[in-house]
Amino acid sequence: MTSRSGSSRRWPLLAVWLIVAPIGLLSGALWFLRWRGARADEAIEASWRRTLGGRTFLERYPATEDNRTTLGLEALGCGLGIDMAPIETPGRCHPSPEAASRFKAIQPALKKLLDPTTIAEDGALAAPPVALANYLAASRPTLDRATALLLTSPAPVWKLNLAAGFHLKIPNFLGVSNLERLLVAQAREQARAGRIDAAFEGLEAAWKYNQAILDQPTLIGQLIGQTILKMQLAALRGMPRAPAGWPARLTDLDLRHRMFMALQADVFIAFHTSTFDRPPPGAGVRPWWLARWALRDYTRRVQPILDELPRREVRSFNPDDFEREMRDRMPRWQFIARQLVPNFWDAWPRTAHLELASELTALALLERERLATGGPPRTFHQRPSRVEGLRWIYEDLPLGTRIRIDGRFLYPGPRPLPLTFLVRTAKPAAGT
Repeated sequence: MTSRSGSSRRWPLLAVWLIVAPIGLLSGALWFLRWRGARADEAIEASWRRTLGGRTFLERYPATEDNRTTLGLEALGCGLGIDMAPIETPGRCHPSPEAASRFKAIQPALKKLLDPTTIAEDGALAAPPVALANYLAASRPTLDRATALLLTSPAPVWKLNLAAGFHLKIPNFLGVSNLERLLVAQAREQARAGRIDAAFEGLEAAWKYNQAILDQPTLIGQLIGQTILKMQLAALRGMPRAPAGWPARLTDLDLRHRMFMALQADVFIAFHTSTFDRPPPGAGVRPWWLARWALRDYTRRVQPILDELPRREVRSFNPDDFEREMRDRMPRWQFIARQLVPNFWDAWPRTAHLELASELTALALLERERLATGGPPRTFHQRPSRVEGLRWIYEDLPLGTRIRIDGRFLYPGPRPLPLTFLVRTAKPAAGT
């Protein structure tokens, strides 16, 4: 009797245990996953803070609006036929059809003139075609006003709000780059005419304008800023003397840090979007809680891989191999993450190559000044470059000094700037 009574009491306890135990295990598993996710998020934020000097992205880049310098340049651009206003902004300045047509007519010649990959080995500045020269001459008053505005006003600031997540609106950097081209082209013409101080002023204004672009945390801003920088370097290489402070400025450029920050910002935008209570308008993702989880999982997988970039040897970095490696780390069921995996890893070696081109421009300016002033002989014929494993070689020639990179850079990107330059003893003749 006692045995049956004890047995009957144990059955309810067993039933309760069979119910409670799985719930406890599930709760423990969920707690562990949340704990591990929280630790991963803390590591991601710590990586961002290291890049941003201890701040978060929203602290480092609070929401901004177009400032008066940006609006003033936008108005000047209208007169030149350049549309610089953001898309879908009623009431902003847009060029007339006639002005836009005049600029469109000279665009191909302008791009060809400023193509940095066709620069002569000694930096000689080619003359523009007649139609482009006439356009630049007619536009000089407006370009002079743009130069003065840039030199005397605060740096341009554009409307930008990283807190918008995937609905971040990018400024009209395409229009900005067109005005930059005109500023650089005019500086070239000033140099060809022997007005070197005016040429330096134009390049200084263009530099300040472009630095404002490179200060943006977006990837598109970095890519456009680097394109403009190439044109500026090509113009600088054709200058008969070194502008004060420019060699140090070019040597101190830290483009890889900026690019790394922009790649992190791309991950941050996905991370921040995953915190939204509801999908952004037009997201078209259902259910949103699943998309939020997938975005957060994406950031937790991509950021640790991204952190490896600075530790990779950049001169032999293969972007295709890196992308395949990244995709191999993504589980096949994580289709959202696999779709979001970046495919622009070639920006990393291209950025390092542009740092080398900037360094070469600085060395060429210094060597040109040494030759022009009859400076003392060099005490070296080689020096290390900014990229580990590569060095610059100086070759003394009857015509001057050739500076070239010694070593191989495997993935410079399409149409890179050359890494060799002939510094002539005499001033390089302008093209005819």
